[in-house]
Amino acid sequence: MIRDDDGRLLGALCINIDMTRTQQQLDYLKSFMPQPRPEPVRENQGQRVEKMVLALIDNILAGVDVTTLSREERIEKIRFMDTRGIFQLKGSIDQVAERLGVNRVTIYSYLDEVRGKR
Repeated sequence: MIRDDDGRLLGALCINIDMTRTQQQLDYLKSFMPQPRPEPVRENQGQRVEKMVLALIDNILAGVDVTTLSREERIEKIRFMDTRGIFQLKGSIDQVAERLGVNRVTIYSYLDEVRGKR
């Protein structure tokens, strides 16, 4: 940066360099380095997480007739699930809504209430 005596910016001195040859040389040197082996892709890892979420939800709701739960009882179940971190997992809102027989908007509403946003 080029500034005057008062420190105000007057201009800038820029230097452009063609890095093509440098990059080629760097690539050549890297070819002598051992290459890290890529991690094996676990195709069913997402399915395992989803099954784990479903199992947690089912355990929390085990032995409960969800059709007879009052609003307060459903909110208490949501509170318990929230403290266990279930809602941090992708797809859990839909799964809980399905298990409780409500729509996802209702679950979001319950979560807002549980988290003190209402």
